Parts: sequence; C-alpha cells; structure tokens
Amino acid sequence: MKNKELQEYLQTQIAQSQKKLKGLTNDAQQNPLFKRSVFLVLKKYAVDFIKNGSEPRIIVMPGLRGTGKTTLLAQLFLTLPDENITKLYLSVEEAIKRFDVSLWDIIENYEELTGKHIEELDAPLLLFFDEIHYDEKWAIFLKTMYDRSKKIMIFCTGSAALLLREQVNADVARRVYFVDVHPVSFSEYILFKHNKYPIKGIGQILKNAILYSENAKEVFDKIKHEESEIKKYWLHIDNLGSRI
Repeated sequence: MKNKELQEYLQTQIAQSQKKLKGLTNDAQQNPLFKRSVFLVLKKYAVDFIKNGSEPRIIVMPGLRGTGKTTLLAQLFLTLPDENITKLYLSVEEAIKRFDVSLWDIIENYEELTGKHIEELDAPLLLFFDEIHYDEKWAIFLKTMYDRSKKIMIFCTGSAALLLREQVNADVARRVYFVDVHPVSFSEYILFKHNKYPIKGIGQILKNAILYSENAKEVFDKIKHEESEIKKYWLHIDNLGSRI
C-alpha cells in the first residue's frame, strides 16, 4: 500500500512540478525572481553534463536557512530544457516525513513507475533533491547513484552545512562537488534592487584594503585611490536607496 501511495506521489510531482515551481520562482506580480550569480555556475554544470556528460555530476548546495537554496534549485529545474532529458524535483523532507521512507525507497519506486532501472537509462536524468540531509544516509546514496549510471546528475540542497561535510568520507568526496550558497551579498542586493552591476575588481580592491592594511590611514589611502570608481558605481543610486 505504501509503495502505491509513494508512486502516486511521485507521479504527481512529475506532472505538477512545472506549475508548483513557478510559484517559487515568481513574485506576487508573477515576475521572475532575480537569479543570483551562483545560478549561472550551476546552469553551466548542468548544460555541460547534458551536452557532453561532463563532471561534476553530483552537486551538493549547503547553506543557511533562508538563503534561497530552494528558489535556486527551482530556477535551475525550470530553466533547463525538457527535450531529450528527464527531470525530477523532490522535497526530501516532505517525502520522508509523509511516507517514512529513504532515498533508496524513492528511487526504487521511481524505477517501478517508469519501468526502467537506473542502469538502463539512455538519456540524461537530472534529479533535484531539496533538503537532502533529512535522509541520514544521503552521502552513501549519492555515491551509489553516481556509480550506477553516468546518465545521472543530481543537484541537492541542505541546510545543515557543517553536518553535510562531516558525513562525506574520502570515497564519497571524489564523487561529490560542493557549491556553497551564501546569504545575498551587498552587490547582489544592489543588482536586484537597482539593476546596477558591480564594477569589475573593485570589490576585491576594497576587501584587500580593509583586511590587509597595517593601519587606518593605509585603508583610507587605498580607498581614496578608488574614489572615482566608487562614485561612478553610486551615480544613479541615491543615499536613501531609491532610484534617481
């Protein structure tokens, strides 16, 4: 009975993912949400895999709660084409709490549902697992999936960043690639709020000035040297944060 209910759940996820995830990636006015720079990195990995079977094929995205990991995963799912590939998006937290199952149970039922074993895949299968750490054996699961087929790519998020890394031994680490999702940076906020792109290199210059100067005067002198570039950045943004 549990298998039947789980397969019906998976079928619903497959059928309704597009509609469900659009709700996560659009604002109240149905405008697409801002795509962060890390999105472009993840998309490149996905496109390279689809075209060439390139590594990495297992990407873990740890980060604090509220940093936009679920939105990022949903944006990636919706952006990738449906032609010649298969995609499955799943909230691991929801599936495990609802059906009291493991990731292995989910994949076995997915195989039954599709009538094809993972080893028999003839087209790329991209799996998107949100909050994967709800399965305590997620690391060995990812290793197993990696070894079963070169047609599989997995993107997964997890809020327990330190715990995720602690569970990866040397054998798993060779197969898993970590992409940290940090809170939105100041430059990302300005880009989102004002469509103002950062000036290339200025961020690193300011960072070096603040962190590697011997005294306050040296910090001031280094930043003063970049005054014209900094003013150029703020040219169309007023000090109250509204567009001029």
